Amino acid sequence: SRAVLCRGGEALELSRDMKATKPEEIARVAAAGGFVTIGRVCGSLAVSRTLGDAALKRGPGGGGLTAEAEVLEVVLRAEDKFLLLACDGVFDVMTSQDAVDCARAVLERGGGGQEAAQALVDKALELKTLDNVTVVLAVLGDVGTAPGAAAAAAAPRRARSRVGGGLGGELDGAGA
Repeated sequence: SRAVLCRGGEALELSRDMKATKPEEIARVAAAGGFVTIGRVCGSLAVSRTLGDAALKRGPGGGGLTAEAEVLEVVLRAEDKFLLLACDGVFDVMTSQDAVDCARAVLERGGGGQEAAQALVDKALELKTLDNVTVVLAVLGDVGTAPGAAAAAAAPRRARSRVGGGLGGELDGAGA
């Protein structure tokens, strides 16, 4: 999963991918009682930190999977248009900038957050992603005719990459 902020039309990554191939993640999984084989936690998941997948978080040693995120806090600016949270099924087939461009195109023509999130899901499926696809999109600023955009852009705000709500604006999601 990845958090990406659209700042002035550019993708600003607020998280880093927690793949089970990174040495520090392999070590963390092993210390928690799990194992990594062929780049997969307990031979199953390619990511080492995730929401859900409770079976790999319980049991003897806990399996090594966790939902604990690294947190990056940024001060939001007027040019910040939306926050995109999506799972690796999206980012396996698109760059962060590709995802931002796809969502921006929908929002700039007057679509809402739900439509933009669904467009990202559809694009990932069209690009033949092999993983699950979930997208949450929070509209923060003036993009096309997004409701409440001017008020959302006026006051200084903070965003944390692991927090999906409480940002103001419109919060929508889609999945496949």
